[in-house]
Amino acid sequence: LKRYTAEDRIKFVEEYNKSELSQSEFCREKGINPTTFYGWLGKTPKNKTKFVEVALPSTPANFTSDYIELKLSRGEQLNIPVAMNIDRIADLVRRVTEC
Repeated sequence: LKRYTAEDRIKFVEEYNKSELSQSEFCREKGINPTTFYGWLGKTPKNKTKFVEVALPSTPANFTSDYIELKLSRGEQLNIPVAMNIDRIADLVRRVTEC
């Protein structure tokens, strides 16, 4: 049974967060037990979500679609209705990035 130091765990979690791999793929590539890795992720603070300010046209009339396409850093894509309330959008993004 391999033992990992705190530094190892942090390094692997950071490396995973920068990768575009699923958790299963990452664990397979690194030879880490998936259950062990999921535990490390569960202990990682979730307040590291980063938001980027986006400038939108001043009037919705400039949109050619009823949806805004939002691509997140790990490959997730959201199609958000233009008319959706900003608080609901923020909640949706928060939930997707916590997964």
